[in-house]
Amino acid sequence: MNDSEIGLRIVCPFCPLHCDDVQISEPPKCSILESELARLNFGSVQARVGNQSRTLDEAWVAAKAIISKSEKVLLLVRSATLGQAKAIAGSRVTVATETTPTLIAVSKAIARCGTVTATLADIKQHADAIVVLGDIDSSVPRLMKNGGIGFQPVKTTSQAGSRCHLPKPDADSIAKLATDIRQGKLFAGDAYIAFILVSNAFDASQADVAVELLIKTVIWMNSADRPTHQRAVLLSLDPLASLRCTSAWTDGKRLSEVKESDFDHATIRIGKPTANQPAADIQIGGTDPGPKQAKVYLPASTPGIDHIDAVIRGDSTVTLPLGKIQASTTPSVADWIAKLS
Repeated sequence: MNDSEIGLRIVCPFCPLHCDDVQISEPPKCSILESELARLNFGSVQARVGNQSRTLDEAWVAAKAIISKSEKVLLLVRSATLGQAKAIAGSRVTVATETTPTLIAVSKAIARCGTVTATLADIKQHADAIVVLGDIDSSVPRLMKNGGIGFQPVKTTSQAGSRCHLPKPDADSIAKLATDIRQGKLFAGDAYIAFILVSNAFDASQADVAVELLIKTVIWMNSADRPTHQRAVLLSLDPLASLRCTSAWTDGKRLSEVKESDFDHATIRIGKPTANQPAADIQIGGTDPGPKQAKVYLPASTPGIDHIDAVIRGDSTVTLPLGKIQASTTPSVADWIAKLS
């Protein structure tokens, strides 16, 4: 970055909040931004095949060799910008999302039960009571600031107040929350109650039960036949909002989650895997995970840092521009995807 770029204000591309008040000249406002900027400032990144550094062209030849041997090519996606989503929509690869058990459970429960939701801005301005469920530090560190939520850590739902945070909820705590609400012990005097569900709120063994109960409680709170009228909403912040919207616009199909059997085919992962995710044949962008997690690593430039793009915020309401603050000759994720077609 040169001196003129240091003072730029940017939209952060690194989490589904996409904060628009980030000043490059100031210390990073959250742990995710700090670690990502440190990675980007580390210097040029080498492509890799096996355990050997290679040129981009050599790595691409190795990637093509893997792809050519498979009847099906699966693209594993955990987050996406609009530019990446449009490239994916125009490609011939099969897409599977790598998301959390909580967000998978939300998608399934909404398909079965429906939901009532709202934007982050609406919740910030109008909600009388706000309950945040899940660990914000590892996924959306500035949620409390951007959401305008007073931080009050609590360990049990009986302590829940007008602004509260349950960092480690489980199915039992959601059941107690639902019971207390139905019995009028919680939020009885509040007209508008918002539940914000962080993507890592529940583990795989409890996500389906907990999320469906929470959604059914929200729907019940909105029932017209209740003696006390309340508005209740559930908001989840989805890093795949841009891809989901693009998929809906282009073919109307629901995105499918990755399955264990998918790894029988050639797999290309966008970005670094999270803990416990299976190895992929090829990784595009992110930090090089090493040969145990990807046979071929293709570095990619970063939208919002190295090139212009746009992104839909995780509440699926607003499209934000991602600017460019430094020059890069490294292909973007969209460039690599285009080469697959």
